[in-house]
Amino acid sequence: MKGRTDDAASDATFSGAIGQIRLQAHSLSPSLRRVAEHVIQHADSAVHQTITEVATSVGVSEATITRLCRKLNYAGFHAFKIALAADLGGRKRQNLASQKGEGNK
Repeated sequence: MKGRTDDAASDATFSGAIGQIRLQAHSLSPSLRRVAEHVIQHADSAVHQTITEVATSVGVSEATITRLCRKLNYAGFHAFKIALAADLGGRKRQNLASQKGEGNK
């Protein structure tokens, strides 16, 4: 049973857009890694930006953004942003749940 719990924790850690970035970070080229780091550090704003805005923020081409999305197994930037938004929504739900739990102490 313990192995199943560890596997579930591992799956949760590497699911979603941010998890995929962390899982594949070691295999990213320097330019893709710069985009990935930007997305992780600025996820709250990146999720609302266009591909052009992200590319300009990082100093890369739109094609580089698309290459990262495809490397992470997303059809394109739009699909990646949907997954990123889901990550952020899940993080906010977890924060709210932990705040409610702390309030019950």
